[in-house]
Parts: sequence; structure tokens; C-alpha cells
Amino acid sequence: MLRILGAEQALTACEPCYGICSNWGRKRSEFRPCILNPHGNPWFVHRKRFDQILRESVQKAGVLRLDGTAIDIRFEADGVTIFTDGENIRCRWLVIANGSPAWTARITGQKISRHDVLTAIWGRIPHARAEQVLVLEPSEFGWWYVCPDDGSGCIACLITDPSSARKLGATILSNWNDLFRATRLSKSRDKTAGAEKIFAAATGLMSLSYTQKDRWIAIGDAAAKLDPIGSAGTMTALDGGRRAARAIFDSLKGDPAELQKYARWSAGLIREFARQREQHYLLEATKHSTEFWHCRSAVDRSPCSGQQN
Repeated sequence: MLRILGAEQALTACEPCYGICSNWGRKRSEFRPCILNPHGNPWFVHRKRFDQILRESVQKAGVLRLDGTAIDIRFEADGVTIFTDGENIRCRWLVIANGSPAWTARITGQKISRHDVLTAIWGRIPHARAEQVLVLEPSEFGWWYVCPDDGSGCIACLITDPSSARKLGATILSNWNDLFRATRLSKSRDKTAGAEKIFAAATGLMSLSYTQKDRWIAIGDAAAKLDPIGSAGTMTALDGGRRAARAIFDSLKGDPAELQKYARWSAGLIREFARQREQHYLLEATKHSTEFWHCRSAVDRSPCSGQQN
């Protein structure tokens, strides 16, 4: 994908993942080496450097970069006006790629479909460099993963739901560290290791009823936020951007076929991701009786705290 986009240099901000170690759906952890994968290895993407290289790539291609915060949007018959905290911008087409389906929904007059609401809470564990493998461990209240940080140390992240996070006080540093130290992930390293600071962000599975209309198109998380269990956000955003560019180019020439194809692709992506996600959560849900797993079991569809439709 990066070669297609002329941004192969961004691979220097990635490192190969040599395998996945997990006890998901099993009693014991199992290591699956990527050397056995006919598609090759996944990649750990160090986003700060990765994003910077992408910015430099588009600027070298002649794109004008203006820094500012969008305050409002006005759609007109022959284009779009973007009102910012600096200068206002007139353009023929608006590509929404700000990572927020909520903002997209607000300016396009639609509602978000919240298939599932989750919370990611993560921290950097210093002086505990992880091997170049992804380690994943379910718990009673969600699941953890650990992966290499950019440089020394590693990143540990808890994926839970808002209800469980509140009950556990998981956004409090000392509580988060206690929860992490209780995992097998921590015990395989320095038992006293912990984060010095933690961060939290809303995640889950959210989508929009439509991702494009006259004069605008949404890509990446601005169109659909995908559960981190799929590790598909970066690749989907790059692919979506490529498809959107083709659709806009053809539409400006008077051919709307690619726009319609993009809409079908977006809707199909959510359907297929939701189907596979549901099956994957069910594999682990049979081992637990807690609310987190009960809510994400395909067997029972009763309303759950922290989950909205």
C-alpha cells in the first residue's frame, strides 16, 4: 500500500512483528510465528514518525499545508468553504480525515451508529523492551496487549468498556499499574514494572450511515472507528484514502460510479468487520461470566452498560 501511494519511506517508521502470543479462546498461551503466514508478517507502526514521514511525502508532492482548527463548514453548489481559526479556505471537495466520526456526523447532519463502545487505557513501561511480537491476554474485565515502543520500553494497553473502567478505577495510574502487574504479561517481565503516566481514549466499533455525499467524503476513523482487536485502523485509512482519491477524481469529471463504489466498500467493511469481531469475542466469552464478556457474546443480545445502538 505504501509503495502504491509513493510513501515507501514510511516503512522506516515500522518494524516487523514476528508472531502473536495469546491464550485467547484457549487455556494456555500459544505462539503463532508469522513465518508460517503466507501473507508475510504484520508491522508495528510507530505513529509519530510514521505520520511525520507521510506529511513530508505529501508536501514533496506539492500539497499546500495550512495549520488551523476547523470551526465550521459550509457546503455550496460549486464547492465548500471551511471556516478556521485562521484564514478561511475555499475548495472543490472536502475530505474528512480528522479521526472523529462524531465531528463528521455533526457537520453532515447524521447520527453515529455505536455498535459497541470501548475504552483504551495505555501506558509506556520503561526499561522493559518487548520482543518483536504482539502479546495479548484476556482478563475478566477486558483484554490487554503489549507491543514494542519506538525505542526502549514497551506499550501496555487495556481495552475495556466505560462501565468496567469506572468500577475498576482503571484511569487512575496506581489502579492501572496494579491491574497490569496482576497479568501474566507483567509477571513475565519485571514484576515491579509500571507506567509513569497513562492515557485514555474512546474506541470500539462505530460507523456512519453514509460516508460520502455531494462535495464531501470521510475516510479512516472519521468514517468508521474499528475495534483495536482487528489491528486494521492504519491500513484501512490508507486504503480508504486511495479509494476516495479515485472517487473524487472521477466525480469531478462527471462520473459518480467510483463514489457509489466507495459507499458500498465502506458499508461492506463494517458488516464484515462486525461479523468477524463477533465470532472472535465469542471464542473468549465462553470462558467468562462477567458483564464485559456477556455484552460481547453473540448468544445474548440484552442491553449492556456502556454499549449503545
